[in-house]
Amino acid sequence: MATHLPRPPLTLPQEEVQVLSPVKRGPAGTVQLNQRLKGELNRRSRAAPPDGAAPDAATSDSEADVRVTIGDHVIQLKNDYDSQVFNGDSGVVCAVRPEGRSYSFVVEFDARKGPTPLGEESEPVRVVYPRSALGKTVSLAYALTVHKSQGSEYEVVCMPVLREPPHPYMLFRNLLYTGLSRAKRLLVVVGTEDAIANAVANQKAQARRTMLRQRISNDAFAPPTTRHL
Repeated sequence: MATHLPRPPLTLPQEEVQVLSPVKRGPAGTVQLNQRLKGELNRRSRAAPPDGAAPDAATSDSEADVRVTIGDHVIQLKNDYDSQVFNGDSGVVCAVRPEGRSYSFVVEFDARKGPTPLGEESEPVRVVYPRSALGKTVSLAYALTVHKSQGSEYEVVCMPVLREPPHPYMLFRNLLYTGLSRAKRLLVVVGTEDAIANAVANQKAQARRTMLRQRISNDAFAPPTTRHL
């Protein structure tokens, strides 16, 4: 008879919960979700903005309208070899510096795993960004697209699966599977059963029209070693 050992209780600190969405735009897209989650999870977002920084605009589909505050979770969108931060690296805003009518912000990225070549433990990397970098070089990371989450795992995943546009245009079986399989211990799906069923049945994105068969069988195109196939 198999014996099942009790699992340790599940804790839900902010670092263990990741919201994933199939889309960027719309009420349940990552841009608006990031703005709403930022307001709920980062208490500094509800405080008065520093001198020189514009107040938050109403929730919109433009990341340019968001005001970064200390404590915000962010993700790097591009490789920056000079600063040694790379696409997919996560960090936390540790400072906001007013600059005239705008501002810059400093992000502290997680230290690299393992010791440095000199045998010392690596230090966290701090990078300074202008406000204009938001949405281009770095982005809020309270909510990520399923595409951006590929290759990562999270203790808890919360994922909206809806019928309202623009969700149906991106809900394919492989994308749904990718999002759901990012969860290690707990998965929360927000939506309807028919939306999930439609996504499971939708395999259009998996049909790749490479014309491989025609290319191989075309004597004028295919190399001699493949013509027998």
